[in-house]
This record gives sequence, structure tokens and C-alpha cells, in this order.
Amino acid sequence: DYIKPDYVMAHQLEVGDFLVYRYPALEKDQKELTPEIMRLLGYYLSEGYFSSNDKKGEYSTLNFAFKKDEYELIQDTSDLLLKCFGKVASKRSRGNVTELYICSRSAVRFMERYCGHYARKKKLHPSLILLPPEKQEILLNAYFRGDGNIHHDRRGNRSDTVILSSASLDLTYQLQVIVARLGYF
Repeated sequence: DYIKPDYVMAHQLEVGDFLVYRYPALEKDQKELTPEIMRLLGYYLSEGYFSSNDKKGEYSTLNFAFKKDEYELIQDTSDLLLKCFGKVASKRSRGNVTELYICSRSAVRFMERYCGHYARKKKLHPSLILLPPEKQEILLNAYFRGDGNIHHDRRGNRSDTVILSSASLDLTYQLQVIVARLGYF
């Protein structure tokens, strides 16, 4: 038997009811958002931040902070910064952290437009939610490399769980939409 879904208030839910999760099915590509840009956006969401306020209060430096031993991520990000923004990244290490940075107001504005600023306020531009799933998967995989991990169920009761961490509630919900668009929930 098919039962047509209906919208009800949460307090009206009863035992035995099912919840249906819907996500936007519309797809709209943007040529500007190349696979390399998508990967860099994923790294920015997980590891990126801005610095160097000028006298007008504008940020001019795009930074990424990695664990010192994340050589592959550091190199990939450095290569992407050169390819996407034409800037050779500078590198500095302190303690257990290696930071990459480029001085570029246009790169800062680009990242802020598509992903916001400050860890708790990062969020995806609405156009990223409607991109084809292949492009969204690139962003998600890069984000996972920075702020994701896999929880292995040691008791064997469940399958492994993929975990994405974020300080931003908005970003968390948006990543859930992308994960659903990729066929997972």
C-alpha cells in the first residue's frame, strides 16, 4: 500500500510514523566552479581562514592550516592555489602545524562569496547546493580529507560510519543535503 506523504507538526508525530527527507533535485552547473576550484573550496571549508586586515578592515590573506604530517594535503592545496589563483603559496611551520598562505584580495573575496568566513559562520553559497552531484562530491571528498574521519564499529554491530565535523550548524545542514543528493543518508 502506498501512503502519500503529508506534512505535520513535530508534536503531532506518533509511534509508527515515518520521516521523509527531501532535498533539492534541481541541478544547475557553473563553469567557473571547476573540479580544482571545488577541491580548493572543500579544503577552505575544513582548513581555511583569512587574515591581515588592512586599514579598511578588509582581509587580504587566504590561509590554510594543516597538521605538519599532512604532506599530501599541503602539496595539493599549494598546487591548487597556483592553478586557481596564479599565486605561489608561502609556507610556515609552528609546532605541529604547517600553514600555507597567499596574499590575494580576489582569492579572499572568492572564498568568502562561496563559503563565508569564520568557522562558526561558514556556509555554502546556494549555487553550490544545486551543482551536479559529481562536482559536489569533489568538494565533499576534500572536506572529508580535512575535517572528516571514519568510525570503525569494533563490536561488529554496524557498518563503519563516516563523520564530518564542523563548528557551523548551517554548513552541517548543507553538507547533509549534499550527502543526500549523492544518494546517502
